[in-house]
Amino acid sequence: MEYSDIINNLKTDKEQPTSEEIIILDKVFVENKKNFSALFSEFKEVTLILILFILFSLTQTDNIIKKLIPKLESSNIYLTLVKGFLFIIIFWIIKNFYLIKK
Repeated sequence: MEYSDIINNLKTDKEQPTSEEIIILDKVFVENKKNFSALFSEFKEVTLILILFILFSLTQTDNIIKKLIPKLESSNIYLTLVKGFLFIIIFWIIKNFYLIKK
């Protein structure tokens, strides 16, 4: 305990901060807030991509697409291309219309 300081013994400044100090503190904390919101925004995008990837990897999705477009029954390459285009379109729609609002 001899290495620690008691809070009451610490020297403090009883003066109110100046307007310049307040401006500096506001800038520092606003920058940190922007960093956290940017990180959270990127996390939402990654989560959306992960969910869409899992959904488009399911065999049930393949079966639904094959029922809607019977020509894809014979070619896995075309099925993969269609799923890729659907993935991009759905991601773009959700990103531009849902995530931007929040």
